[in-house]
Amino acid sequence: MRNLTNKQLIFVKEYLANGWNATQAAIKAGYSEKTAYSQGQRLLKHVEIKKELEKQQKKTKESYMISAEKKKKWLEDIIETSLQADDGGKIDGRTAIAAIAELNKMDGDLAAIKTQEIGEPPKIIINRSNGD
Repeated sequence: MRNLTNKQLIFVKEYLANGWNATQAAIKAGYSEKTAYSQGQRLLKHVEIKKELEKQQKKTKESYMISAEKKKKWLEDIIETSLQADDGGKIDGRTAIAAIAELNKMDGDLAAIKTQEIGEPPKIIINRSNGD
């Protein structure tokens, strides 16, 4: 496996940073503006550059997934806190329902949120399609 040159590594970084514009990435990596288009296209076909792009995209996706998990945890904390009665015995049902709706969106479950009948103790049921 051949290592990439510094210029090629800069190309990869710039390509991902500028919205996948190979010409601009080639220019930022130090290739001539006159040949940037053809250099960018050539670099995208380079096997090791393809592998590095895939590796960097996977890293980005994994870091996004971690942040999505953190967001879910924060929403779950909001739900839990909202459903705890304050000194007056009241709960913040609207905030809990909004947080549940956001969690459902993140999970791809757009089904309605069900609540018990008025007059019964507050109890929110989360309709999850994945069996949680």
